[in-house]
Amino acid sequence: MVLAGGLFAWTIITGQHSKCRLMTHIGAFLIVSLGLTSLWQVRNKVETGYSGFSGISSINLYFSSAASVLAAKQHVPWVEMQNRLGYRDTRIYFQRNTEQKAWPLAQRLDFMSRAADCILLSNPFTYTKIHFNVMLRSAFDPGSNEFLKLFDLYPKEGGLHELLVDQGIVKTVEALFFTRPLIFWSNVVLLPLLMFNLFCACAVLFSKRLMRDSCVLIALLIVTYYMLISGGPEALGRFRHPAMPIISVLAGYGVSRIAAIRLRGR
Repeated sequence: MVLAGGLFAWTIITGQHSKCRLMTHIGAFLIVSLGLTSLWQVRNKVETGYSGFSGISSINLYFSSAASVLAAKQHVPWVEMQNRLGYRDTRIYFQRNTEQKAWPLAQRLDFMSRAADCILLSNPFTYTKIHFNVMLRSAFDPGSNEFLKLFDLYPKEGGLHELLVDQGIVKTVEALFFTRPLIFWSNVVLLPLLMFNLFCACAVLFSKRLMRDSCVLIALLIVTYYMLISGGPEALGRFRHPAMPIISVLAGYGVSRIAAIRLRGR
């Protein structure tokens, strides 16, 4: 919807001659991109009574996002707040919400969404700070932990995520350095590669020619959207993955631009 709105505004503002054709393309884009997911949500509503695309969104919203706000307000660790809400033990959840024992899963998921929305909307500044910090973590996480899992060198479950959420990046890096040198140094090795990609992609922003290109502007809009939604307490480097193909393409533009500047300098 954001992308279609941007294309619509661009069509009107730039005074394109073939407005009807472009509007038709935008409409077709919306039908193709939203059609299948909308049909799936209708199917879920008919079959289960839950209209969301997937129940995990309600679960994450309640047990991760809302829990992070409650943890910050009550000054307790995030994992402890999750446990209090019954994230890892349904018996605790039903002790807090006795009436829900007889509810179908769809009704419980709807309750989680509504309760989480109420908590987040009541504490917008607290959650914005949490979301922004995690968004930065997602953007600059080298992702070596996921790579190490392939070789059973990092636990499949648990690990240092809880420490990262509760204690922050500085204490987590310190703990890695002293207790898990393999994880520490693998991140150190991969971080320059990630930084090089991000730096070269940002170089596109300083090119007037590229910034006038509607394709580049659309790509930047998509990347910005992906990065904005990559926040949330459960986020890690893998939440950045949808944006990385476009970032890599933009980084290629950046490398070309930097090389051209160096050649002109000679």
